[in-house]
Amino acid sequence: MQQVRYVRVGNDEYSVLISDEREALLAADAAGRAIIGLWDPNAPDRECGPADFLVEHADDVDEPFLERVVRRRLGLPWTICETERLAVREICQGDIRQIVQGKAGNGFGSREAVEAYIRHQYPVFGFGIWAVTNRQNGSLVGLAGVTVPQESRAEDEEWYQKRLCRGCEEVILEMGYFTFPEYRQRGYAKEACLAVMEYASRELEAGCLLLRIARGNLPSQKMAAVLGFERIEGKKERD
Repeated sequence: MQQVRYVRVGNDEYSVLISDEREALLAADAAGRAIIGLWDPNAPDRECGPADFLVEHADDVDEPFLERVVRRRLGLPWTICETERLAVREICQGDIRQIVQGKAGNGFGSREAVEAYIRHQYPVFGFGIWAVTNRQNGSLVGLAGVTVPQESRAEDEEWYQKRLCRGCEEVILEMGYFTFPEYRQRGYAKEACLAVMEYASRELEAGCLLLRIARGNLPSQKMAAVLGFERIEGKKERD
């Protein structure tokens, strides 16, 4: 089966091949085209060839999904969500210098670390820590996003949690955020975090979010309270 779909990204139109035929996918990959492989759950060991993404049914592929496939192929960042003032998108090469110089933390201490994060985090998980930009001028004001929780924590860190959905299947994610000093005291962190929380609940089906905050970090503790997080003594108390 082969199907070609078209989507506009920016000012250009791109074709996307959807197929379960190995040779067709190999040819499209060699030509640099965006490709979606059809995966048969009843034949999980069957090789369908290279693909930017796998889906079970071609009818499940809508225009936003096609745009994301093309962006992934071209190395362009996905836009995750938007607010009145901000856009939350994947980190891109143009952000790296400011992130490293701004000491954003979260394993972003060097250019190599940020490049590795861009290369491995988003394609594998589909989510992570994202860039927060001003929609009006495109300036990078901070970072925000969600990750898979880590078991380890520093002795001076405390856990906070917020339940997003009671009674639903619980997916637990850890949220993080950082605002560059020159953009603080403008409500950006709250605005970005609320958007990320809504996205995590809607798109990632997260039932609970965690925050880890250093003891004595009063601004972050106040932000956690504003966002509806409650302090917990340990991870076991989430259950």
